[in-house]
Amino acid sequence: MFRFVSRTMVFIGLLLFCNATTMATASYSCPYCHEISESCYSDEIGAIYCKERLMTYPKDQELEVYHVKDGTLYIAEGAFSENSYIKQVIIPDGVVKIEKYAFECCFALERVDLPRTLMIIDTSAFNMCFNLSEIKMPQELYAIGDGAFSDCWKLKTLSLPESLRFIGTEAFAVSGLEEVYIHTIDLITGRWVFPRKYDQDTLTLHLPRVIIEEDAGMIDDLLEEIGSNPNATILYDLPSSYDIES
Repeated sequence: MFRFVSRTMVFIGLLLFCNATTMATASYSCPYCHEISESCYSDEIGAIYCKERLMTYPKDQELEVYHVKDGTLYIAEGAFSENSYIKQVIIPDGVVKIEKYAFECCFALERVDLPRTLMIIDTSAFNMCFNLSEIKMPQELYAIGDGAFSDCWKLKTLSLPESLRFIGTEAFAVSGLEEVYIHTIDLITGRWVFPRKYDQDTLTLHLPRVIIEEDAGMIDDLLEEIGSNPNATILYDLPSSYDIES
């Protein structure tokens, strides 16, 4: 009789525990949207997701590699900023925007795997990521904001896709860029987009061949700026869709 009662009590206790856990998960009180929602939660390392947005990653989390959860559409403003441990972030397909200051001052960050779906990298998103040396721009990218990669000292080579239409002021200023491949001429740019290292490293800008024969249009300001740098070289050596069509 005693054993039966004990087992029954243990069984009931487990049921209550499981129900309590389920209720806690389902009724997470989100500090960002101030709602109680099943779509807002904190993951196993303390990163907080609110609906389809990664809101914040713990500044004191010492994990070196992090996979953003599937189903995420946005990396929120300042989400990873000032984390000094993270070295690689893998962002899945589906994410369309990295908001401003998202990775600012991530001093240990070396590599970010960007998704094919990404369209916007906002203002200062990777500013002062001193060790960032590898980043591949996706083919759907539309805009890069002001100072997005400023002070990325170890970033040496960059290829900008044909889909790109806007680069903000000082987007790559004070970076270590030496080779830049721009595959579009339909581009609006801010001022001082690329490094202006007059007394040290050289910068080579590779552009589509079509610019030689046609008006450079919206890229004129960028060409004038680069041309004023005595250490810069402009090469018209890239194929373009215009070549294919003709």
